[in-house]
Amino acid sequence: MPERDVLLSVDKVGKSFDAGRRGFLGLGRKRHVRALDDVTLAIGRGEVLGLVGESGSGKSTLGRLIVGLDRPTEGRITLVKGRAVDLGAQMVFQNPMGSLNPRQRVRDIIAEPLIVHRVGDDIPARVAELLRQVGLSADIAERRPHEMSGGQAQRVGIARALALDPELIVCDEPISALDVSIQAQVLNLFAEIQERTGCSFLFISHDLPVVERLSHRVAIMYLGRIVEIAETAELFSRAAHPYTRALIESAPRLEAKKRDFRPVEGEIPSPIDPPKGCHFHPRCSMAFERCRIERPAAHEVAPGHLSCCHLNEPGLSAFASTKVRTDAAQ
Repeated sequence: MPERDVLLSVDKVGKSFDAGRRGFLGLGRKRHVRALDDVTLAIGRGEVLGLVGESGSGKSTLGRLIVGLDRPTEGRITLVKGRAVDLGAQMVFQNPMGSLNPRQRVRDIIAEPLIVHRVGDDIPARVAELLRQVGLSADIAERRPHEMSGGQAQRVGIARALALDPELIVCDEPISALDVSIQAQVLNLFAEIQERTGCSFLFISHDLPVVERLSHRVAIMYLGRIVEIAETAELFSRAAHPYTRALIESAPRLEAKKRDFRPVEGEIPSPIDPPKGCHFHPRCSMAFERCRIERPAAHEVAPGHLSCCHLNEPGLSAFASTKVRTDAAQ
């Protein structure tokens, strides 16, 4: 991505959390949860970047770091245009009811960031305009969160995120807690906001069809690391990393035809004691000895398509790849 088009830069970011001490009475070795490990990516101006991975892979942690709710242990996050990250980037949370103050009315929830940051003169008019933008009637302003449906509450959360005219909105599983009948409405709202305002989105989700529909590019995260990133059409048609291919093959499809694939077995390892080498190797059917001892670097398998897998190295021929698959199966 050309430097002039970059809005947000994440450079070698890591995040660790204190997990206490091991052993009786907590007298043993101090442990840390390694939630993010050397994450590097960029989000362009007006771009929707999808972020996909299993639960526990670090997606939400990255989103919280980007909006300033937490601070990275190492590395840098830079909003290139120069605004403070917590103003230029806002967040829409997974649980709409849990993200809204149950004691406040909707008008106060939406007005709060405007008051705190002293933005605008006519705050009631701005609140009314934000409600209109997210498709809510004016009478909603007098309600409290428990008096609304999940879809209405999520729209209020979106209106609050738009209040400060952010350049980037982080959406953390924004439709997973909603009824299926409401999900499409909220997704269409995101598309309308992106088209109208030109702001960028980091869209975090487990739902691959939704990510494919909304995103310009997609990043795949596994156990705190970005393992693959590419333009959406390129990734879904030519996925290079074994984990990405397994996720795509596991996604439900409408066509009734027989499919032959091996699903990912086992569960994601603990971030307290992650595997050495490639984090994915204990679950990968194509792993070989090098995967167990050496972390794979990012290789460009096509223009703008990066994959962190030893099998994607330029010098590894199709014959070598076939041999690796055979060795792994034995």
